[in-house]
Amino acid sequence: PQESVPMVEAELWDGTGYITLLWLGRREIKGVTPGRTLLVDGRISRGPKMQPAIYNPTNPGLCFI
Repeated sequence: PQESVPMVEAELWDGTGYITLLWLGRREIKGVTPGRTLLVDGRISRGPKMQPAIYNPTNPGLCFI
């Protein structure tokens, strides 16, 4: 992604490893905050640093545990 494009980036940990979530064209996503548990859906690809990533994940459902 170009640096001029707004982007929200988050790391999601599932107990076995991390995946980077990238929402392009967004400056914030209400409810996505550090430490929040999320449930997302999307296709796993490679991020800018070749790390596992999901671009524009759908259903950023907030899980209240």
